[in-house]
Amino acid sequence: MRLLKEANINTVRVHAHINRQEFYDACDEAGILVWQDFPLQWSYEETDEFAQNAVSQIAAMIDQFYNHPSICIWCCHNEPNINRHTLDPLLYLTVKAKDSTRYIDIASDFAYHPYPGWYRTHYYEFYSVPSAPFISEFGAQALPNVETMREMMKDDELWPPKWSVWAYHDFQYDPTFNVAKIDKGNSIEEFIENSQDYQAKLLKYAIENYRKNKYSKVTGIFQFMFVDNWNAITWSVVDYSRRPKKGYYTLKTVYQPILIGIDLDREKMSLDALRNIGISSIWVVNDTLDKYGNIYAQISLFKDKGIVIEKRIEIDCIPADSVKHFSNPPMPEGFMNLNIKEKGKYIIKIELINNSGNVISKNSYKIEVI
Repeated sequence: MRLLKEANINTVRVHAHINRQEFYDACDEAGILVWQDFPLQWSYEETDEFAQNAVSQIAAMIDQFYNHPSICIWCCHNEPNINRHTLDPLLYLTVKAKDSTRYIDIASDFAYHPYPGWYRTHYYEFYSVPSAPFISEFGAQALPNVETMREMMKDDELWPPKWSVWAYHDFQYDPTFNVAKIDKGNSIEEFIENSQDYQAKLLKYAIENYRKNKYSKVTGIFQFMFVDNWNAITWSVVDYSRRPKKGYYTLKTVYQPILIGIDLDREKMSLDALRNIGISSIWVVNDTLDKYGNIYAQISLFKDKGIVIEKRIEIDCIPADSVKHFSNPPMPEGFMNLNIKEKGKYIIKIELINNSGNVISKNSYKIEVI
C-alpha cells in the first residue's frame, strides 16, 4: 500500500486472481480503489459442467468480497477467446444479479491491451493513444535489480544467461531482442540497466500521451503490472522482494496529480534542427479539484550537471480537473527554440512553480544533439 500511494497510484487491478483478505482490508483503509478480476485467463472448454462451476465460483467471489468499499469493478474474464460470447454472458448476468451497485466488465479484451514497443512496432505508437478510451493493460518487461536476480538464479545460470532457466522465470527472449531491441551488454549489471531504462522510457512516453488526452480520448489507464507474485522477470515495476525498478520512479513522476510536460518530436536531433524546432509545446494535466493561478513554468537545460539555458513562461491559470496546452505560438517568439552550441547529451528539466516559489510539479527529458 505504501509503495502504491508513493507512486501516486489511486486504483489497482487484481489481475486474474483472488487476493488474500488482508489486501482488501488494506485497500479499504488506504483509499485505493480495486478492479477485481474473476480468475479466468484466456480460453477454456465449452461444456455445461465448466460453465456451472464458473457461475458457482463467481457468485461465491461476490458474496465473499461484496462488503469491501474499495472494490469498484468486477471483471468476469481476462482476454477471453472462444468463451467470449458463451460463458462470459452467463458470468455477467450472475454478477449483475448479485451486485447491481458496481460496474461490471464482461471481459477485459485484447482490444484494451495495447503493447507497442513490446509485442509489436515501437512505443512511439502510444502517440495515437491505442485502445482508448479505457486501457486496462500496457507496458514492457524489465529485469529486476541485481540482488533479486542473484536470489533467483545460480551464478552459472545468470551470466552468461542460461536461457532455459530465464524462460522458466518468465523472461521473454523474442520481444526483448527483436522488438524492444534491448542491448544485452557485457555483464548482468549492464543488461539490467538497459532493460530497466527501456521499460522506464516506454512507460513515460505512453502514460504522458494517455494523460494529456484526458477526457478528450482517455478516461483511465492501468499499467501492467505493479508487483510480482513470485521471483520472476516480468512487466512489474516492483519485484517479488519489493525492490523497485527504475519504472517505479517513472510512475511516481508521470502519475503526479498535477503533471507538467513537454512535447519533444525526437530523442536525437541535429544542432540546426534543435535551434529551428526546439520544443513544440508544453502542457499541464491537473487531476485535482483546485484551480491554480499566478504560476509559471521554468525550463532548464543541463549538460554535465551544469545549466546551459534557463527560461521562464508565465501561466495565468490552470483550471481544476483539466488539461491545458501551451503551444508555440502564442508563446513568446523564440522561447522554445534552444540555441545550443555543442553536440552531446542534455537533460531538460521543467517545473511548475507558484509565486511563493513552491514547486507544484516537475518532470525531465533526455535529448542527444548529434
